[in-house]
Amino acid sequence: MGVMDRPPFLHAGGAAPFPGMPWWQVTSVDGGTHDVPNGVVKFGPFFGSEPRTLTYHLVPNDAVVQSAPFEGEYVADGKSAAIGGDHWMVMETRHPADLAPADDRITAEELTAYAAAWRLGKPWGGQPIPMDYVTRAGTLWLGGEHYRFDASAGPAPLWWVSAPQWMPAPLGIAAGALPAAAAVESPDLVGLATADWRAGSGGEDAAIEVRLIPGPLAGACALELAVDGPPTTVTDGGIYDGSRRVVRWGPFTDGIARVVRCTYPGSARVGFGGQASFGGHPVGVSTAVGTSTGAGTTPHLLGIARAADGALHVVAEGVGDSTAGALQLEYSTDLEHWTPLGAFTEGPAGFAKDATPASDAPRFYRASRPR
Repeated sequence: MGVMDRPPFLHAGGAAPFPGMPWWQVTSVDGGTHDVPNGVVKFGPFFGSEPRTLTYHLVPNDAVVQSAPFEGEYVADGKSAAIGGDHWMVMETRHPADLAPADDRITAEELTAYAAAWRLGKPWGGQPIPMDYVTRAGTLWLGGEHYRFDASAGPAPLWWVSAPQWMPAPLGIAAGALPAAAAVESPDLVGLATADWRAGSGGEDAAIEVRLIPGPLAGACALELAVDGPPTTVTDGGIYDGSRRVVRWGPFTDGIARVVRCTYPGSARVGFGGQASFGGHPVGVSTAVGTSTGAGTTPHLLGIARAADGALHVVAEGVGDSTAGALQLEYSTDLEHWTPLGAFTEGPAGFAKDATPASDAPRFYRASRPR
């Protein structure tokens, strides 16, 4: 049997990283070797069936690291398999916004200070602030402020989950009558972000417009949009960071779908691209496939996004006319026979899911109301 483990932050040939970046060094390997060119620690080969504990030591530099992934494999009788068990080393189990005081709770003061630093592009604890961490902090604040660390919930920042603190039961009410803790949050329906370029005409400025559509489980949301040049105006409280050529919006905690925009003079064409974040889940900004015609108008499909579990989430606008019946999602493979998949959620934009999309044939979708 042979074992190979790949620690994080090792550099090929032992070369030093850029200043301020993490750089870990292997100082000793008990019963094995450090393969410097390939950045792996090797043990074996071993012969026999007795159990063994294999260890090696790492010394980090001064760069702050909250968590780090490990990966490795073992080979036995010519067949390889991944090493099981924990794959993450966690140095700090508190969210970085939780500072004043550090008490497993995100207060409004902590959230707004953390979000303000992110909006201005300022470091936090000497490190850049990831946008997903900001929206996760907002989601924890919305979820009752108290939180806990749960490595099984996913990688950072998803491993910080809400832990509501229920008030004592009033006199005369049994403790069992209190509401149960919130259900474990699902990656489904986190949200959608679509962008469009509006060319200037008739004296109006050109604009980049981005629709942010939170799903029912989105929590807080935010947006970072990289642009080729400084905009003339930015709506919805967005801020342009000239040093990084990025416009930042949010975090928004109201769960409302909105269109944010930044404008440019004349008919100039400006390149752009970006990423949104919903409750700590990153979501790429895609090109809009529909055009909003306002609330209460004829429903139409706006976009499709694939979730981590492989499901497709279909988004429609104009869903909110409850008098006409629930808006249904249907699919077809031949544009003649249609199969219902379920109703869209209610709100300014509705979500419906195709849990098992086919991969070997075209699949078409439409939104309809019962006749």
